[in-house]
This record gives sequence, structure tokens and C-alpha cells, in this order.
Amino acid sequence: MKHFIQQVLYALIASMLLLTACTKSTPIGSELIDQDQVELKFRDDFKIIAKSINVDSVKTYGPQENEQLNSYLCGRYEDPVFGKVEASIFTQLALEGAMLPDFITKEGTVILDSVILSLVYDSTKVYGDELALPQKISIHTMFEALDRADTYYSNQSFGYSPNPIGEKTFFPRVRDSL
Repeated sequence: MKHFIQQVLYALIASMLLLTACTKSTPIGSELIDQDQVELKFRDDFKIIAKSINVDSVKTYGPQENEQLNSYLCGRYEDPVFGKVEASIFTQLALEGAMLPDFITKEGTVILDSVILSLVYDSTKVYGDELALPQKISIHTMFEALDRADTYYSNQSFGYSPNPIGEKTFFPRVRDSL
């Protein structure tokens, strides 16, 4: 215990000596130029123009399991300075596995007559005031099928019917689902 107290005492003394030893602050490199040649200037009267430019894409889906995202962006944000940013999701219904179930009907055909869409929020990735404006989700029929073996990027777009087959307007609640 005595040895520990001595070490703490030595550390305190060394700290006090270091703190009191440095009294004059000098800019780094000031010894390289004579003081009469140093001229500092400051200017803050110019404008900065900034903008976002969409120049590249992000991989949003790949056939390998490690290339698939856990969540996707969907929505729109309007900034008074930078403008509107919008994200859409293109997806398709698919049954798990390669084999379709063997449905037995009188007519011999199976028709899918309804689907339930459930969207789960990731509460750590919600931005904005969720109570400010209603959100609108529209479901459309795509003109082309997506292939699980292909890779897709964020700058790709797909043809779809302009007439929605389903719509929902709602106020999002982070701990709720549609």
C-alpha cells in the first residue's frame, strides 16, 4: 500500500511540473519565420455552394447470401436547400424453395387471389417527424420478373403498371406494422 501511495504522489508531482512548465504558447513552425514577416489573414465573406450529385450506384441485391441487405430504404425527404430525395423498392412475391406446392382443385388451376403485405419498421433507421405528414404506400404490378441469380443496383428502375393494385395512406408509428 505504501508503494502505491508513493507512485500516485510521484505521478501528481510530475503532472504539476509538466503543466506549469509550459507557459508560452507558440504556433507550430513559428521559429522558422521571423516574427516581423508573419502576417495572419482571416476572411469569411465568401459564399460556399454545395450540392448533392448522384454519380454512382450501390449494390442492393446479389445472389450470394452475404450480398443481400437486411433492410431497404423507402420514402421521400424534402430539404429546403438540397431538394427532394426519394427511395422506392422493387420486389416480387416468391415462394420459398424451387418447388411450388401441389394444390389440388376441381378446375386444375390455382389462382392467387390475395396477399397480405406486412412492413416492419427498423426503429433505429427512421428519420423525420413521424407524426408530421401521412405516408402513402402503393403496390403496382411489374412488367418484368426479377431473377434471383442477377445482381441489382440502386440506380436501376423497372417498368410497372401506372395503376396501383393496392394503396395505403397512414401515419407511421415506429413500433407498429401495416
